[in-house]
Amino acid sequence: MPRLPRPEPRKLPTQDRSRALYQALLTASAELLERDGPEFALSEVATRAGVSPGSLYQYFPDRAALVAALIDWHVARDRAALEEWKRFAREPETDLAEALAQALLRFYGERPVLLMRLVQLLTELGRQSDVHGLVVELSADLATILHERAPGRSGPECREASDAAVFGALAIVRQAAQENPHKLHEPEFAARVLAVVRAALF
Repeated sequence: MPRLPRPEPRKLPTQDRSRALYQALLTASAELLERDGPEFALSEVATRAGVSPGSLYQYFPDRAALVAALIDWHVARDRAALEEWKRFAREPETDLAEALAQALLRFYGERPVLLMRLVQLLTELGRQSDVHGLVVELSADLATILHERAPGRSGPECREASDAAVFGALAIVRQAAQENPHKLHEPEFAARVLAVVRAALF
């Protein structure tokens, strides 16, 4: 069965004022998704963004297009965070285990409810690959850095260690974000995540 085309905005902003309006709509959508869940009311998006309903429909013809744009926005933010992490991880003095553990805790700890609801939307819309691809890339880059730092370890060995660290720690952090978000800020939990990463990598 052929896949349906991905919903698209009616148009994209081209000027500063329209870009600000577009961003305000996405920010309002994220806040309502966090507060009310995936069934947040479109009418409230415009109200929360401080614009008319007509301004909302000027860019987004329906809920599907708005949700798709919200996901695209967050995936783009994830991409930027990944690129920043890669630059930091390549610095010789960086502790790779600590850098990975702190990055995952910071990412999920910032707005855990929003992130888990975005994961729910990704699953419902069949877009898990959007985020999974970033995680796979993170693991591949980490494996490359490991191999550069320890040339005696084979490439496959570094990739296996990296996969175990990334996916193992991610599973623990996601579970905590879903069941007890406050745990993400506890020193004992951070130490546990770090221990998992360090054991996998070294």
